[in-house]
Amino acid sequence: MSDVLLILTVTCAVGSGLIAGVFFAFSSFVMPALGRTTSPHGAEAMQQINVTVINVPMMGTFLGSGVLCLLLAGLTLWQGDVSAAWLTLTGCGLYVVGTIGVTIVFNVPMNEKLALMPLAESTTADYWQHYLRRWTWWNTVRTLASTAACVVLIVSLLV
Repeated sequence: MSDVLLILTVTCAVGSGLIAGVFFAFSSFVMPALGRTTSPHGAEAMQQINVTVINVPMMGTFLGSGVLCLLLAGLTLWQGDVSAAWLTLTGCGLYVVGTIGVTIVFNVPMNEKLALMPLAESTTADYWQHYLRRWTWWNTVRTLASTAACVVLIVSLLV
């Protein structure tokens, strides 16, 4: 394995692992804690989280890992004869599709809808209960995908 592929694979594995940890925290205790609050307070806290999460360290790691996975996949395909190419491509695909793709298709639209809802209305309370279940379910999918990407990329280094 070339030094560039080695460095990219390690970087993608670490990025996937960091993001897996963030998502794991949300599914395992952040969302359950917000669900224990009254609807306006939980929804308001989530609205603030959704604004605060847009920062350089988080977005740099989240999106940067995706860009690096695409670069790694392209270089892996271009290089040709790599013993762990299928593992590398699988790990990259898990991250890009299962983490970034799921975020764009499922979590972000729910976040955008929640952001527009007035906190004091009963429709917000109803949506909040739906949001908690559905958002957490898709977040758990992202957790599993980013964790699997990390593991598969590490295994690709060992082959």
